[in-house]
Amino acid sequence: MRLHDWLALHSPDLADSHWECGQFVTRCLVCSKRMVKLPGQPWRVPARST
Repeated sequence: MRLHDWLALHSPDLADSHWECGQFVTRCLVCSKRMVKLPGQPWRVPARST
């Protein structure tokens, strides 16, 4: 596990975010992992992310 993942320092790419299946979806600018956000909630990396 990389330090970036361990400290959860993911930064969403807001310019590339889009609406998909009832949530916003984008990628982390640092590691390119998938990030999701429900309306009114913070961005997060799902447990099973590529």
